[in-house]
Amino acid sequence: MKTSKLNAGDVFSIPMNDGRFAIAQVIWMPSGESSSKFRNVFSFAVLSIQNNQEIPIVNDYLVFNNYRGDFKVIFTSKEKILNGEWVLLKRDELSNVHDNLRFFNNAGDLYFLDEHVRKLTVSEYKDYNIMAVVGYELVQQYLSQY
Repeated sequence: MKTSKLNAGDVFSIPMNDGRFAIAQVIWMPSGESSSKFRNVFSFAVLSIQNNQEIPIVNDYLVFNNYRGDFKVIFTSKEKILNGEWVLLKRDELSNVHDNLRFFNNAGDLYFLDEHVRKLTVSEYKDYNIMAVVGYELVQQYLSQY
C-alpha cells in the first residue's frame, strides 16, 4: 500500500539489508504550519524484526543502543515513507500510553509533537528523546542490532 501521508500510529515495514523486515510504528509525523522547521523528518519505533511483513502482536518497542545509551525512538527523513520504499501496512492510532515517546529534545528545547513546551536544563537532556536525525544507513545499523 503506497501512500504519501502517514500519521502517528500507522504501522509500516522497512526492508533490511539482510532480507528481513523491521515492522515499525510512526510515533510523530509533523503536521500543520507550526511544524515547518520539522517538515522533512519524522520519528518511529520498531515493533519487531522478522522474516515477513505480518504485523506482530507486541506490547512494547525494541530497544536500540548507541553512544548515548538505550533508546526506542528513531528520527529520520520522510523520503522513504513518501516514495513508498517503506510500505504502509496498517492505519492505526497511537495510544496515550506512548505519550512519553512523543516528547523530544531539539537543541535544548522540549517539544511535544509539533509544539514547543519549554527550554530544558542541561541535566534534563537525558530524560527525553533527542531529535538526532539519522541517515538511512544508520537506521539499518540500528535495526541490525537484532
